[in-house]
Amino acid sequence: MEIYPSICDERPSHQKSPKGMIRISDPKHIIFQKCKFLSALIFISYLYFFGGTCVAQQIIITGDVISYQTKKSIPATVFFEKQPDASVTVISESGEKGFRARIFYRALYKIKVSSPGYITEYEEIDLTSDSVKDQIEFVNRFTLIPIQINEVLPFRDLLFEVTSFKISPFSVPELLRLVDILVENPRVKIRLEGHTDSQGKSRKSLKLAKKRIKAIKSFLVSRQIDSGRISLKAFGGEKPVSGGMVPDLHKANRRVEIRVVDL
Repeated sequence: MEIYPSICDERPSHQKSPKGMIRISDPKHIIFQKCKFLSALIFISYLYFFGGTCVAQQIIITGDVISYQTKKSIPATVFFEKQPDASVTVISESGEKGFRARIFYRALYKIKVSSPGYITEYEEIDLTSDSVKDQIEFVNRFTLIPIQINEVLPFRDLLFEVTSFKISPFSVPELLRLVDILVENPRVKIRLEGHTDSQGKSRKSLKLAKKRIKAIKSFLVSRQIDSGRISLKAFGGEKPVSGGMVPDLHKANRRVEIRVVDL
């Protein structure tokens, strides 16, 4: 339904309005003649629309995004997503002078920082925390690692239980990060390298490593990543990252590493 041309118009009550429009001066709708009231109503509705907390002052988050390699500012996009449902998303572009974002809801936010050619970074900021509940200005610096050929991407949670090749729920967030990187960098090709601990027989370990990297590849392909961008290589227990007989050390060896093979 359309509102008559100006919400402040005082049209005579005897004048007919076009079909489908509200006659503002009608006594039944006299409240809508008050422009200041309506403006305040719209503002309050905006603050509460997504279930956020009404605040008297906006929250300002400034900062910059730099390269881990050069330590200089790089162009990037910074996303602030209100948790847990991402019902509010604030997007800020960062350049030589950094970025500046305005947020109107005190809540937990997931921060995503992305730039072509770099590994996407994720952080969280809780604006409801007692330590910052009275703070209205924040400064953040994000450092992104460049994607380079033959480098292993820093994913540390692609781990498996003993004799298992099932992807654990704990590893899913890491894999979704990898999906984001591959989507944002469509020329990047990777090799999944499967490793096991050294407790079992080498032949069985190699077979298990192959199953693990195939499981990871299937996950990526199910997220619309071209299978031609993903190659596989199994090492079994040949390249441990930790030694000793402590179970937690063995767990670190049961892993899949992501190596960049082409850009």
